[in-house]
Amino acid sequence: MSKLLTANFMRLKKSKLFWIISAFTAVISYFALVDAYETNKKLAAWHAGMADSAFVPTTAMHMLYSLTPILGMLAAVMIAIFIGTEYHNNTMRNKLICGQPRVRVYLANLLTCIFIAVLFYLIPVVITLAVGIPLLGVPHVTSGSLLQLLLFGIIGLLLSTVYASLCTLIGMLVHNRSFSLLTGVLLAMGLLLCATFCISRLDEPEYYSDYVLSMRPDGSQEISASEPIKNPNYLEGNARQLAQFLYDFLPGGQAIQIANLDVAHPFLLMLYSLGITGVSTLAGLAFFKKKDLK
Repeated sequence: MSKLLTANFMRLKKSKLFWIISAFTAVISYFALVDAYETNKKLAAWHAGMADSAFVPTTAMHMLYSLTPILGMLAAVMIAIFIGTEYHNNTMRNKLICGQPRVRVYLANLLTCIFIAVLFYLIPVVITLAVGIPLLGVPHVTSGSLLQLLLFGIIGLLLSTVYASLCTLIGMLVHNRSFSLLTGVLLAMGLLLCATFCISRLDEPEYYSDYVLSMRPDGSQEISASEPIKNPNYLEGNARQLAQFLYDFLPGGQAIQIANLDVAHPFLLMLYSLGITGVSTLAGLAFFKKKDLK
């Protein structure tokens, strides 16, 4: 196992794509912080003349996990190319010819891919702490809020292993790099879009008010609100429970919750991540043992 991991990390060290994606995450994180800083200045100037202004500036803590939703797509691109190159260069078959068990080969690649996903997750966090704190400042931090941020960080680390395990499963079973890349990226985007749809339905108000335009006797117009009307798009019962379950269970939903610092069931999300990682790893091992590599 150690030899396989050493070879993988040597390949990773020489991978131009790995360094490009790492630099990309750092750059977009930096520009996101600069954009938040410029937006804060504009809004602060606009609210300065308002006596009852409730303006709350964006701080570094608000931006700490803001890039988590794109983690799946970044990991899918890197992992598909990384594993697909082994098939393309016959490295995978050579490892088995040299006597390496399939289980070790799979687990070595999985551990390497987990490292990749975790690194892509942590780079924006480190940039935010290093640049965002001096630039945007931090709110009053209590021990409770600090523990909450650390808890969200742990959920993000487990989410990284979920994306790594799913992408490893695809990469190890699909020997074509292009098809593996397309499948992984579409899966990550699909999970994110499905989670976005779930939260949009969950955020539907139960009631809404309609507005009626009427004319006064003096000829002026009057706008009045009607009685609250039941929203037909509001989810109830089993449909709402299903949408909430999918939003918590799907990696895309977890990524959105972490980015928004709004996690209602943190330990449940951890349990889901561990379950997805375990099931996908066991399934990958089972199928890879039977895969014909000739």
